[in-house]
Amino acid sequence: MSLEQSIGLARKTNPDYLEILPGTALDVIDLIRPLVQQPLIFGGLITKESQIRACIERGAVAITTSDDSLWEISI
Repeated sequence: MSLEQSIGLARKTNPDYLEILPGTALDVIDLIRPLVQQPLIFGGLITKESQIRACIERGAVAITTSDDSLWEISI
């Protein structure tokens, strides 16, 4: 599915949140943020605390990661 289709679907269905994958695609996130109203969750390929901080700085309300060493860091 293309980015344009995904944004259109989000606008049409109006979900409570959107999860952006991979969360490390910060340039794409910068494009998506102004186009949607929903809070963003970033996930996928996040393996470092610095990546979590970068996602939060770009507007993430939450981060998903399977790396349990990152589950309880203080932001």
